[in-house]
Amino acid sequence: MQLFNSAASREILSLPQDAALYEAYYKAFTGLNKASSRPTQLRGLRVGKQAASFLGQNLAAQLQVTDADLQRYGAPNGTANKLRDIARALIVTSKAFRLNLTQSVIIPAMRDDPHGAFGDMGTLRSTVQTLGTMLDAFMADLAGMEDPSCSAKNLSDSVVMTVHGDTPKDPRDRSGWPDGTPNNANWLYVMGNGYLKTGWFGGVRENGNTDVFDPTTGNTVPNGNSADVSASAGAAVAFAVAKGDMRRVEDFYNGPSIEGIVNINPIQ
Repeated sequence: MQLFNSAASREILSLPQDAALYEAYYKAFTGLNKASSRPTQLRGLRVGKQAASFLGQNLAAQLQVTDADLQRYGAPNGTANKLRDIARALIVTSKAFRLNLTQSVIIPAMRDDPHGAFGDMGTLRSTVQTLGTMLDAFMADLAGMEDPSCSAKNLSDSVVMTVHGDTPKDPRDRSGWPDGTPNNANWLYVMGNGYLKTGWFGGVRENGNTDVFDPTTGNTVPNGNSADVSASAGAAVAFAVAKGDMRRVEDFYNGPSIEGIVNINPIQ
């Protein structure tokens, strides 16, 4: 939120006319630059012009988290800080989306010691319930916002969410829920809003063996290593983010076809 709490807007550009004059001067100055029409310069100049526009604005108040927001997200006073931090991040994200300030947000979550989670089922159930309340409130907020890239949809219809971490826990041992998964397996949870096929691809068996998947067919491949399909999994997420534009995915991915895990004709 402090990113949009411009010091200039509170000091030398506090008057609207000064902010407008600065923006006009900056854009005129860059327009006179001989290199301004070169493709290699366009991106940097465009960013500079956008920054000049924001410099005279102060949007911190519009992103401020209120007690009413926290109550609605199920994180009032007394809620564990690890959960309130997530609620606050989701609230600011929804407000930033409404103002069209960003299209992507990364939120660190929990950051506590989870090893004893299954040793206190009451707290665990409460934590899961609170997380559900937060996500429901977040989606309800997005349902009231038009998708800037498609006026026929709300943001709740097109938002893509992923949940992942660097150290999953052993799903076969709830006593202490230790680090170190079988065969160093990793996994990724994705809400692709119709662009990805539903279900679980690959997995950990009861005996500790791990399965992966064929990204071209979606079929299970027994006794595989998750590192072999991580690029394909990432490409599937990119496909959802790009709203089904495979050409944009191929700008960054040159692996096998991912048609087995994505919906080439998205579910609308």
